[in-house]
Amino acid sequence: MNSVKNKSMTLRKTLCRFYCKQFSGIEEAKNQILSHPTVVKYIKNENIPLIENTKSLTECYHTFLNPLLKNLEEKEVLELQKYILERASSFEFGLSDLLMREIVNSRSYSPESNCISSSVFENLVKLNPGRRISHLEYLGELQRLNIDIMDKNSNIMMFAFDSIMESLKEANDADLVSKLTQLVYVFVNMPPEVLTKSLSLIKINEFIKMLIDSNSTRLLELALDKILEAGCSISLLEHIRTYNAEPMTPYQQLLILRFELLGSNDKMKESNASNYLEFVKKNGPYLVLSDGERLATETSESEEQLLYKEISLNRKLDIESNKNYFHDALNIFLNTSFGNAIKNNKGKSDFERILYLNNPTNFPSLKNDTGDEFEKVFRYYHSIINGRENYSLKEVQEQFLSIKNKDFSELEFLKIQQLHMLALSVIGSSDEAKDCIIELLNENVAKYLKTDMCLDFIKAFVVSILMTRDVDLANYIKEGFYNNGSITKSDIKELNKFFVNYGEFSESNKEITSDEFFKRNMQDLILDEIVNRI
Repeated sequence: MNSVKNKSMTLRKTLCRFYCKQFSGIEEAKNQILSHPTVVKYIKNENIPLIENTKSLTECYHTFLNPLLKNLEEKEVLELQKYILERASSFEFGLSDLLMREIVNSRSYSPESNCISSSVFENLVKLNPGRRISHLEYLGELQRLNIDIMDKNSNIMMFAFDSIMESLKEANDADLVSKLTQLVYVFVNMPPEVLTKSLSLIKINEFIKMLIDSNSTRLLELALDKILEAGCSISLLEHIRTYNAEPMTPYQQLLILRFELLGSNDKMKESNASNYLEFVKKNGPYLVLSDGERLATETSESEEQLLYKEISLNRKLDIESNKNYFHDALNIFLNTSFGNAIKNNKGKSDFERILYLNNPTNFPSLKNDTGDEFEKVFRYYHSIINGRENYSLKEVQEQFLSIKNKDFSELEFLKIQQLHMLALSVIGSSDEAKDCIIELLNENVAKYLKTDMCLDFIKAFVVSILMTRDVDLANYIKEGFYNNGSITKSDIKELNKFFVNYGEFSESNKEITSDEFFKRNMQDLILDEIVNRI
């Protein structure tokens, strides 16, 4: 009880001190205004006590000072209004905003000779109560009056950022992403030196976490790039490393891995390089947005267009652009010192894959033939499935026998079997090709059943049979594996996506009256969804 009483008393004392200070400040401003030569010259002595008794500068101005202006030359009006504005801007927004607009709209006004100080505009922005117009909208109004102060006054930029951050606490779900878009727009336009100096002042950790939790992944991408541009601190990096990756989408995980890599010290470079390359190899070149991310992106794109009408800052958001992360990885590791961080065999193998998939045709001129053995096999099968190389069924079978004799791990050989089945299906839909695929299944399926590798093996088999256009057999095999407990309902859902695509390609193929459309689309699907992720 005493604790509550003490807090109440402390609050009352604080408010009392604030209002006393505010009152004395207004009184001091009034005294200064009354001492101005123009006021002394024109004000009637009997009005001075009445002015002193006014409760605000607004009352003082409208009741006593404004009527004086009609007696003055335009140049004198401008000079007096500017003098009053400089004193009122610390206390009263309405009056200060009115004076500022009258001054800048005056025919005699010149920014060079009648310059209003940056601190006055800073006070105006901060005093704006935000009920009628937000702080960012107000800065836009100033901009339309040809007053562009954000570049000249870093305090205003930081205040705009902080005010939007504060408004997020009361934002409902519908407004959250829109406000975050505003926040990132201000954030990416801050000069790097302002961010470097102010990172400790803003809740950067809370900011990044909100972007992740709201599925604003494209905004997250822009924010992390800006932090890196400004010069990332190790302490900030440590904060971001503590985020739990499990609830994150693949796109968000990639962005955090990239941030960790580009912000890492020498000790962490090799480990971070391996993690980033492995993830890009598996998920690149373009990251697919989840449903939540897609909705957030659409909201941000709409807000982006409204923002540009409201206020024009130097850097646009460009939310809809889609970064190619194969290009990004090659740029990082070929054109910077990070290339020296690829030291272990896994990292080298992943980089070799990215280098190849980025431009398969040009790859031989970029890489000699001394690379990873598995990657050589991968490229052989990829060239068949892609359609760049034509081999007979006999040639592919003979090559597979020679590959079997090489020293590959169990996981690598599973992947080779997947690639072999898919390659056979692309060569042709003959019974002989189908028999080879089924034979490979019968020889190996027992050891993969109910293991972590089971779904990958079954997926390659089912899609291979679909490629031969035997949809009944593919469906029969799929249902059989489900019925014997080898795959789950979730696995069935994943496999069914291929059946849906098969149906769409088949229907479209009827209209085109050519098997080439079906085959090309199935090849692209196999490459994108299976082969390039092996």
